[in-house]
Amino acid sequence: MKWVFYVVVFVYMFYRAVYGAKVKEINSLSIDPIEYDKDGDYFLPGTVKTIACKYTNKNQQVEWLDPSGKPVSHTKTSRIFAQKHLSQMLHGDRIPSLLLAFTDTWVEDSGEYECRSGDLSEKISICVIDPLSFVDTPTEQDVDEGRSITLTCEARGRPEPRLVWTRNGEIITDDYNSTKYRVMTKFNNQGFQGLLTVMSAEADDAGIYACEAIQEHKDLEDCSVTKSWNITLLVNYAPVFVDGNETILFAKHNESVEFECQASAYPVPTYRWFYELQEQTLLNYPPEKVVLSDDNTKSKVTIVANALTFGVKYVCEAKNSYGEASKTFSVLKLEKPRKPIEVSFQNATDSQIDLMVDWSTEIQFPIDEVEIQYLKVDGKKKMPRESDWKKAKMTSYLVLNMDKGTATVSVSPLMPDTDYWIRLRAVNDLGFAPWSTPVFGSTAAEDEEEKTSEKILDDDDDDEDDDSETTKGAVDEPRTDSMFYGIFFAGGILVIAFACMVVMRLV
Repeated sequence: MKWVFYVVVFVYMFYRAVYGAKVKEINSLSIDPIEYDKDGDYFLPGTVKTIACKYTNKNQQVEWLDPSGKPVSHTKTSRIFAQKHLSQMLHGDRIPSLLLAFTDTWVEDSGEYECRSGDLSEKISICVIDPLSFVDTPTEQDVDEGRSITLTCEARGRPEPRLVWTRNGEIITDDYNSTKYRVMTKFNNQGFQGLLTVMSAEADDAGIYACEAIQEHKDLEDCSVTKSWNITLLVNYAPVFVDGNETILFAKHNESVEFECQASAYPVPTYRWFYELQEQTLLNYPPEKVVLSDDNTKSKVTIVANALTFGVKYVCEAKNSYGEASKTFSVLKLEKPRKPIEVSFQNATDSQIDLMVDWSTEIQFPIDEVEIQYLKVDGKKKMPRESDWKKAKMTSYLVLNMDKGTATVSVSPLMPDTDYWIRLRAVNDLGFAPWSTPVFGSTAAEDEEEKTSEKILDDDDDDEDDDSETTKGAVDEPRTDSMFYGIFFAGGILVIAFACMVVMRLV
């Protein structure tokens, strides 16, 4: 049989020697990536640039197509032309390429260019932008309260910028707040101008408005430039004390107390202090004892709480060219809280009881919190004795809002459809008030719908547990079978392998 093998080899070598081996030609295309200038992901107008489309076979027919699909001319006198070139590779070889040359880029050159060779095709996007600049756009404008004002923004560049107004990161449109803003665009011989009208300006309208100018190519998503210009709107208005026109502070005897006066206004107001010698008789407070903040927005006065200053009214006057406002400060002697005049049942849910607590029409002591004791009523509604309150539960409630010595206090969590005796006492830095007279109250019954929904949830949980157990059993059975067959199959392979080894040794 050896002579047959030698004949086949001889015939093959003879064929190669006579006819040679025909090597299949492999064609390919690749475009070098674009490196833009440091200004951004775009070329400036007037840039000179060449882009190489490399191919492997010198016999390939390669051409560049512009964004409209037309072949790029090979005429070197054209502003954009194609030219064959041999590109130097890193390992020393030279590879043919077709250069796409721009002698002077225009904004209109932006688009997708295609290098094509038969069925092969590679594309690359070119972005040319004349960056925008803001012109005739102020950085600050002011308006009197109640009047309307129009902010203007103008940007020039190519492509023509699109203008968008924003405030606090939100885009302003006519639909955004049609009663407050009106957005318009005006065209003049120099380009587009954005107009934002703020109607009936208020103090809250003051702040920074951003005009965003966006240049973008209609067909290239990444070919865009966005710049922003901030315009500060100042609203002129008379002083207003946003935290009220009267402040009462409590202090211990000989304790220092600081009155801080700050009005919201523009322009920033000036401050003057007075104190009341007699009713409706004000005297100038010594200016040398008044401290003004570094930014002139706050004025402070410090007094010592004693018999001469308790109950005295100190008046701070804030004034600017648009008006004036005054605020009254006074300090009262800190006292222990007193027992409420009346505690009455107000409202109840299935877990909470609300009480109305009344101390007096003119409360003269601060209340930090209210301590609450409550007892569940078993049997008779007889008022508990003092010894019974030792078994009571305790909770506390912060009093945040008080109107003329009256406050609402909530007791929770409580059991539904249950009777309670409740008493309370006020607490401040000097101690505790006496306990109030106990009041009787009842929580409401639990809502039937809630009971039903809870029962359904419990049933669902039980069903899920049952299903999980059933599923577990169903999974265990096939798992056991699969393990058995796996072991059986592995054992069979071992037996066959051993038998083969024995046979090979015998042969």
